[in-house]
Amino acid sequence: MTLSHEITGHTRLFGIVADPVRHVKTPQAINGRMWPQGIDGVLLPFHVAPDGLAEAMTGLRRIKNLEGFIVTVPHKSAMVALCDEVDAHARLIGAVNCVRRDTDGRLIGTMLDGRGFVQGLRCAAIDPAGLRVYLAGAGGAASAIAFALAEAGIASLTIANRTRARSASLAARLSGAYPGLAVTVEPVPVSQYDLVINATSLGLQPERCRVDD
Repeated sequence: MTLSHEITGHTRLFGIVADPVRHVKTPQAINGRMWPQGIDGVLLPFHVAPDGLAEAMTGLRRIKNLEGFIVTVPHKSAMVALCDEVDAHARLIGAVNCVRRDTDGRLIGTMLDGRGFVQGLRCAAIDPAGLRVYLAGAGGAASAIAFALAEAGIASLTIANRTRARSASLAARLSGAYPGLAVTVEPVPVSQYDLVINATSLGLQPERCRVDD
């Protein structure tokens, strides 16, 4: 790929932290928007494994021309403890996907996944209010989507996850924040749902998604 933007010593840095990172489309999308608008910045992929996440954050704090970074699989939940400050929305969800680096090196985290998902539904002319929803997954993205759907006024939510304790924990947090929402971890036939959401990492494993003829 040929960069259409000249990177100099004045260029501000942004990143996306993931493991794996080859699948991400964020650098293309963000750089393609920043450069035409005259923003002197570049977003780069950072491949960081879970056992090196804390050490990587120490290094990122020291990069003075780093503005911030996006966090994705599998680091969203772990980032809550690694940020210096996390807003109330992200702390309730228990995950962070967007981090701002202050000039003093402090990391400020928030979570945008869920509200972005709901906005995407509305842009597709799907109003979540009153819907019966089945959600597969209970990780960072799934938690954000669950809270955003609750905020949008869904009628009920079923959470399914390989580790039942995680789905039960998410259901309990949702019930505490939205006592009027019907939440369960006991699935019923798919025909009884209005909206089915895959918020697992299955899509990162194409060999497990293949459908044989």
